[in-house]
This record gives sequence, C-alpha cells and structure tokens, in this order.
Amino acid sequence: MIVLTIYLMMLRRDRKAKAQIEALNDMATMQIMAMEEAKHQAVKEEQQRLGQDLHDGLSSSIAAIRYQLETLMMDTSDVDLKKKLDMLQKETENAYKAARNKSHEWFSAADEQLEQSFEKQIILLTDNSLPDSRYNKEIHIDNSALSGVDMDTRIALLRIIQEAITNIIKHAKAKNVGILIYEEDENLLLTINDDGIGLDEKKADKGKSTIGLQSIRRRVEYLNGEIKINSNTKGTEIIVSIPLMSL
Repeated sequence: MIVLTIYLMMLRRDRKAKAQIEALNDMATMQIMAMEEAKHQAVKEEQQRLGQDLHDGLSSSIAAIRYQLETLMMDTSDVDLKKKLDMLQKETENAYKAARNKSHEWFSAADEQLEQSFEKQIILLTDNSLPDSRYNKEIHIDNSALSGVDMDTRIALLRIIQEAITNIIKHAKAKNVGILIYEEDENLLLTINDDGIGLDEKKADKGKSTIGLQSIRRRVEYLNGEIKINSNTKGTEIIVSIPLMSL
C-alpha cells in the first residue's frame, strides 16, 4: 500500500513536471518567434529607410539635373550642343527611373520579407505541435492582407493560433486542421478549423468555454476585433475578424 502511494505521488509529480516543461517550451517558442519578428521588423525599417533616402536624396538630385538640362536646351540655339544635352537628358532620365524603381523595390522587399517570415512562423508553430503522422494541415496566408499590420498584432495572432491548436490537441480528436488569413471588407480575417468532435456550442456562445477559448476572446477584444465560433459534431471553425483601420 505504501509503495503504491509513493508510486502515485511520483507519477503525479512527473505529470506536473511534464506540464510545466511543456508550458515552458511553449513560452520559449513564442518568445523566439517574437524575437524573430523584432529582427525582421528592424530589417524592414532599415530597408525602408534606405529606400526613402534614395528617393529623397539621389532621385531628387537627378530630377533637379533633368530640369536644368531642359532649361539649357531651351536657352541654346547651338545644334551640336542641343544634341549633346539631349543625350545627357536621356541618360539622366534612365538614371532617375533606375533610382526610383530601386527605391520602390526596397520598400516592397521589406514588406515581403516580413510577410514571409510570419507565414514561416505559423508553419513552424503547427509543424512542432501537429505532427504530419497524425494531422493533415492546410495553411494559406494572403501576404497582401498583412501589409501594414504591426508586430504586436502579428504576435497576438500567433498567440490566438497557438491557443486554438492547443484546444484542438486536447479536446477535438481531429485529423484535419486548416488555418487561413486573408482580407475582406477592410477586415483582417483569421479562420481556424478542424474536423474533430466539436465544442458545446451553447457554452461557447455564452462564453462558458475552455480557458484556451477564453484567452482567444480576450486577445481578440484587445485587437478591437470580433470572434465567431461555429461548432458541431463534424468539427469546429473559429473566425476572428479585426478591423484594419484600428491597426
């Protein structure tokens, strides 16, 4: 009897330790993701600064030279000089277009890198928690929908996805999981669905839901958004809508 009691105590302690380690690992993963977001944000800002400097500095100087060449061509009657000025003006025009295009390219590249980074982090999060041997996953991220969405909002979205996945693992008994981010009617939409056994829809609608769903609701409220939960015995769909004007 004593041996059994000791065994049960050790088993309970091991379970608590395992839960704590899992919680710690989850937190560490999210912190790393947050750091990666900060790093990519810094890269984006630097690229945009260089693009702005190129636009404001070199492009403006070239535009001024173009104007001076046009003035000289109008003021001179020398045919040979006009030809040379015309050649210079064409070369200056090409240089201006190249500088302007490079400026726009750096701005676009900075945004694209940030969007790709966010998508990779979502994939990393799902791959770490939903192994391919047990789950089929479909993840679709509309990068253009994330343009202008700040780092705090991205991290909040990652947290929402993490909570939803945790709920799927603990309760859903699902085999298929889908995550979709897109823009519709000036709202950023995040949908997370599974084909599990479903939730108690009445409790979910009244807010009497799991701690994970309560956490999702709080995060959505923080983002001035709305959440809708559709659930039945064939699965659950969580739809989060965040007005882009508030971001």
